[in-house]
Amino acid sequence: MLNTLATLVGPTILYAGVIAGVLEGVEIPDMVAGVGMIMIWAASLFLAVRAWRLAIVCLPDRIVIRGYLRSRSVPISRIVKITDAAWPELRWEGRTAGFRSMYLTPLIIPSWSLPIVKKHVLECRTRLEEWIGSHG
Repeated sequence: MLNTLATLVGPTILYAGVIAGVLEGVEIPDMVAGVGMIMIWAASLFLAVRAWRLAIVCLPDRIVIRGYLRSRSVPISRIVKITDAAWPELRWEGRTAGFRSMYLTPLIIPSWSLPIVKKHVLECRTRLEEWIGSHG
């Protein structure tokens, strides 16, 4: 919920600050300011919807990772590992040679997170690793 709220309010405040601070004394036509605000709101709405849908979905044969800008579907049989870091990555074998990876955005732990949130995210990461192990 906080991600969704931040994507709606943050860009608007940023846009207002840029207009007020950087362009002080410059005449901006109302049409240009209006179009800029509409574009910022459209991008904010897109990110708000993506933040609301942020998830890792475990299906019988694959994992779907929904991030802010894109989603990926990874077959469980190709998964190599989940890195153990504050910004965890899912690594898997590509269809051709080489490995691919994607950050597990829903499992990222910001440094300012509350201890209960950190504990919950670590439990979710452990459950995901166990689930991959039992289905892979």
